Amino acid sequence: MGKTTQALTNHNLDTSSLIRLATDLSKRLKCTIECGYEQDFDFELELKNEFPSFNRVVLHTVTYKNSSKTLSLLELDYATRQFVKHEQAKPALHPYLIKNPQYFEQHIKTTAAVSYELSDIVEGNYSNNWIATIYKHSLEVHEVDSCGWRSFQRFYAFKTDKLSQNSMLNWRKTLQQWIQTFGGTALLIGCEEDKSYALFKCASQGMLWHELKQFAFTNFDNGYINISEFFNTKKWNDLNPYLTTYLPPTATSIDENNWEYYGVDETSGRTIKYDQQNDHILHEVYFDDFKDL
Repeated sequence: MGKTTQALTNHNLDTSSLIRLATDLSKRLKCTIECGYEQDFDFELELKNEFPSFNRVVLHTVTYKNSSKTLSLLELDYATRQFVKHEQAKPALHPYLIKNPQYFEQHIKTTAAVSYELSDIVEGNYSNNWIATIYKHSLEVHEVDSCGWRSFQRFYAFKTDKLSQNSMLNWRKTLQQWIQTFGGTALLIGCEEDKSYALFKCASQGMLWHELKQFAFTNFDNGYINISEFFNTKKWNDLNPYLTTYLPPTATSIDENNWEYYGVDETSGRTIKYDQQNDHILHEVYFDDFKDL
């Protein structure tokens, strides 16, 4: 299974509480929001090596008049956070926590930054159709994977045709319109399954948007691609085509380690060694402020 393209944006949502965020989202998205949490932590069950129920609990519903659509908003790590607050309010910690302070410290660290998950409800049932993960200063947009991570990287590393360029342009326009709903003005694009994992980790810990941008621009070996500049300058005209591998007819399976892969340059018709032509830097982070649109 291929890696997934993911995007972060800034926002101006009210994340001061679960209900305030649900109210804000309901107005912007013009739909009803069920807000609550998932029972994904139970200390007493954990002591018995038993699993929690993972049931969803609705704490409040923000109704949008005449709307037939309902979304789910969950506060992540809510059950753990309530456990931490409960223990901290007691005169003395549970004996297990006193004997294992690192266990409690880890839970305190996990719940320090509050984040929320917005997802669709299909025919009254909770689905895995995640719309966004909302952090204090940024938002991760789901369902942005138009072509897979490797294909996305190759678009900005090799020559492309007009059809691919228009497809990427339309994808950007759709994303721009979507993030504007949340007050977003720019995107940082990467992949949690790749080297840019650290960028998404920083976002989940509540890093400020301008700090996230600075982190993205300075912490990756190959730098980053400014997408709006890439389109403005039609950068693809300066790039080599990406070659699909094939073995020349003379190759045999006798010495597989010495096989040389070849591809055909569609522009010149020349046969070129695949490794030489496709040995190109694939960037890990992409920034889009849509200034070319």
